[in-house]
Amino acid sequence: FILMIGMIGIGFWVWSQIRDGVIHRTAATNALYVDSLVAPRAQDLATSPSLTTDSINKLDWLLTGTPLGQQVYLFRIWDKSGTIVYSSDHGQIGQHFAMEPDWQHAFNGEVVASMSKFDAVEASSPINNNIEMLEIYSPVRARGTNDIIAVAEFYFDATDLRHDIQQAERKSWLIVGAGTAAVYLLLAIFVQQASNTIAQQQKTL
Repeated sequence: FILMIGMIGIGFWVWSQIRDGVIHRTAATNALYVDSLVAPRAQDLATSPSLTTDSINKLDWLLTGTPLGQQVYLFRIWDKSGTIVYSSDHGQIGQHFAMEPDWQHAFNGEVVASMSKFDAVEASSPINNNIEMLEIYSPVRARGTNDIIAVAEFYFDATDLRHDIQQAERKSWLIVGAGTAAVYLLLAIFVQQASNTIAQQQKTL
């Protein structure tokens, strides 16, 4: 029984590591991709509290006229005060929110990712609230420096990612199950051999 509990615990730990690894690997790849396209269009923030109309128009084109726009459900850029300086929903530009931990980590240079339901992001959105999203916060740096001037927040449909995670989960549980079966088999053989030895000694005595 203790062995079974231990193997189940190992299984959950492996599942957690695989899930987190898949999410963060995907997030890192997407963050690099988005940063290479977004950062050049957000450089106004290095010297100004807002983006120029030209920069906003370029970001609009990026989110409508490129393959990236077909993958991103919502995209926002935050300044250090917690103000939205750009959003794919223009009605959100200028809104101010209290700084959340994910934003703070991103302003410290980390790429932060998690799975979330879209209704936690924008309850009034016409998008199906039951869609699970990959939520990513990525730092935006001033050109040629490590100075972080903003944080880019974007949401991808996580349907394909969820499928990948589920496949990895199944494989991990199969491995744990096979390992458990092997341990039980070895234990059964050991117990049987010990039992035979004891029986033989008793017979000899």
